[in-house]
Amino acid sequence: MIVPEERFLWVSALTLVPAAVTAALLPTLAGLFPLVVVALVALALVDIILVVRLARSLSVEASEDLRFSCGRSATLFLLLKQRNGQKSRVRVGLALPEGMSTDQSEWRGSLDQAKTQLQWPLSASRRGEYHLGPVSVRLISPLCFWGRQVVCPIEAEAAVYPNLAGERKALAAFFLNRGVSGMHQLRQVGQGREFEKVRDYLAGDSLGDIHWKATAKRRQLVTKEFQIERTQRIFICVDSSRLSARQGGAGEEPLLERFIGAALTLGLAAERQGDLCGLATFSDQLQTLVRFGSGKAHYGVLRDALYRLKTADVSPDFRELAANLGLHLRRRALIMLLTNLDDPALAEDFLQHFTPLAARHLVVVAMPRPEPARSLFTGPAVTAQAEIYQRLGGHIIWNSLQELEKKLRQKNVGFALIERDQLAIELVSRYLDIKRRQIL
Repeated sequence: MIVPEERFLWVSALTLVPAAVTAALLPTLAGLFPLVVVALVALALVDIILVVRLARSLSVEASEDLRFSCGRSATLFLLLKQRNGQKSRVRVGLALPEGMSTDQSEWRGSLDQAKTQLQWPLSASRRGEYHLGPVSVRLISPLCFWGRQVVCPIEAEAAVYPNLAGERKALAAFFLNRGVSGMHQLRQVGQGREFEKVRDYLAGDSLGDIHWKATAKRRQLVTKEFQIERTQRIFICVDSSRLSARQGGAGEEPLLERFIGAALTLGLAAERQGDLCGLATFSDQLQTLVRFGSGKAHYGVLRDALYRLKTADVSPDFRELAANLGLHLRRRALIMLLTNLDDPALAEDFLQHFTPLAARHLVVVAMPRPEPARSLFTGPAVTAQAEIYQRLGGHIIWNSLQELEKKLRQKNVGFALIERDQLAIELVSRYLDIKRRQIL
């Protein structure tokens, strides 16, 4: 699309109007007006041809995809290429998807070289995967009479990760590189079952620790020695069903955002401890399964599997999840399940299908406390009659969750009812306690 610039309008007004007035007042100079019109039209046509050629030789590329955290800023580098290398003035605008913003409405400058790089600051209000572009470029003609509007598609994506600044601040002592578990060394109790070496039998050694094959070869009693297990297996399951789309109140983020932040914080804690960590996301079917691994590269895989996760308007299928976990988890592991079990039907379904799994693994269910679920005589004093019925309803929900905890404990399944803003902290604390006590 070609649009006239302000200079063309001013030049037309300053030439055509005086020429027309002169021709009207001085009939002898009446032939001057057509000459002025022809000259102006000729200049305009030449300028149009030049700006069209400039547009044909222009292309826009994004230097690389962006990766940054929600609430932080990043810079997109755009490369404007012009094959003929002719100098021209440009105005550039970038179309942004919903949820992304910028402080720079447009970029103005000149293309002095064959390649010109420009910077575009961006920020996002929520996590997710964003497709950037297209880029609108207005090329100004050499005489500044016309502007050629060109829309250039770019292949650029922005991966916006959850912002874990709050969780990191709360767990600052843990993430310090001092010792095994942060600022303070954790005393680990328990015998441990990780084989270290064999030695000669001593009086008082348990018969269960005797290495019978080595005893047969040496023809004397040999005892196995064990050490406390340092590397453990942590598997995190994140529920992305309709239950995770619920909000705690007006303006609050969905539960899924809390789940993702807690899962990434727990994965970071496992990476700092040197443990193996895996991940599964599920709704009515298994969506993502990341096998056990460790290190920063593996943590990046976990983060890439979670940042684009969205809720689905379906109920969770615990039967399929339990079947897949039983198939892929060969060795004993700590299974941290982030879900909601306040629905009695879903709770019974969970108990039915996870009871066999709890016999082989250590299963812990972490559930954010629903807003009304409180004991009857906790909280501030009642100020209105309507609050009495709200407190009674909340007490019924709280009592049903207490009964659910007893049922889960009977099936060797741990249950933690956690405040929403403390979810990540409580998960890491429970994980460290399990590791310290060698329960796994």
